[in-house]
Amino acid sequence: MSGRDPRDRSVESRLDRRWLPRGASAGPINCLEKKEIVEITSRITPGLELEDEARQALEWPFLPPRTSRTWTLKALVKQMLRSRGLIVKKLPVDNIEETLRQLFAALDINCVIDAGAHFGEYGQWLREIGYTGRIISFEPVRASYERLRERAKGDASWMTNNVALGRGSASLEINVPNYSVFASFLDPTRYCNEQFGEESTAGNKETVKVVTLDSMFAQCVSGLRAPRVYLKLDTQGYDLEVIGGASASMPSILALQSEVSVKPIYEGMPNWVDAIGLCKSLGYEVTGLYPVNRDNNMSVIEFDCVMRRTDPAN
Repeated sequence: MSGRDPRDRSVESRLDRRWLPRGASAGPINCLEKKEIVEITSRITPGLELEDEARQALEWPFLPPRTSRTWTLKALVKQMLRSRGLIVKKLPVDNIEETLRQLFAALDINCVIDAGAHFGEYGQWLREIGYTGRIISFEPVRASYERLRERAKGDASWMTNNVALGRGSASLEINVPNYSVFASFLDPTRYCNEQFGEESTAGNKETVKVVTLDSMFAQCVSGLRAPRVYLKLDTQGYDLEVIGGASASMPSILALQSEVSVKPIYEGMPNWVDAIGLCKSLGYEVTGLYPVNRDNNMSVIEFDCVMRRTDPAN
């Protein structure tokens, strides 16, 4: 999940000395992929208030009449560039790590519901990229859950549940292949066996408990004054079943991540167009699509699809 070097997209220019206060040296303005950086090597700092003398020194005829507004350095640079027909914008990111950093910051996410947690790899990864809020993980397979619980032990903000999320409450048989990351309520397709081998198909069955997200949602956000929820789905062809059991909760979920299939590896699972279409009908728009795996012909098998609500209030 690594993106290309941000410097590959850098745009650099220099400020003419006449646009700087007396004694200030010109420096680069960089628009980088990971974040917007406006850096001027000078003796002025962000938060500088422009008094009358400074306004005269800057000699910026395009600066609006002085008001009570405090002009930060970044605002001044943007104003100067805009006067020359240039717009400073954040460039789009092309990896899921940076997308989630920006998305979580923009939406103030403080609770991640992790459906299909397996060994807790996703929760651990969130910690590694800097997320410190609450994580609620759901994993139905007993052996996988034990490893999840061990990984989350010692993290007071990471809670675990040994159940599956689905459309209704029930006890169901789940297929648990030798490579347990492929555990699913659905049977693998022939294509799955061809691409991933017997490790994805051979194994045993286990009866697990299934509950709805609606029945668990209040518990997930309990104690949070203003819950800001992100839903991560990786349930091996069962993601839309989880959403089907979350009709009352979805309006409170600001963004989500679902593993959508271009080439189905389970019988009866929805294709990616239908999966994304359902989420769009619930008020979400795609933020990014990130390949999870490819077949021998380099065709994408699955994407991680990140979406956010389009409600103005969110």
